[in-house]
Amino acid sequence: MTKQSIIERTLEAINRLPVNKAEEISDFADFVIKRFEDQRLTEELKHVISNSKTFEFLHHHAVRYVRAAACRTTDKFGSLNQQQGVEKYCW
Repeated sequence: MTKQSIIERTLEAINRLPVNKAEEISDFADFVIKRFEDQRLTEELKHVISNSKTFEFLHHHAVRYVRAAACRTTDKFGSLNQQQGVEKYCW
């Protein structure tokens, strides 16, 4: 079935319906369009993000960031403290 034949069949069905039912079909069409646009936008954003080099530096310096995170902890008051026994590996 071609797109044009689907449109014609749908228009014929809408013309046979009362106004309130035709409005429901129009509302549903708006919903489907919105969902389609949201899905397309999401896919496009995924593509842009996956090709982005914004966080590329994290891959090259991952060991540095892991060590820095391992060296520091916070106490129950939120103060930053160095863990005992690992200071020699920090920074």
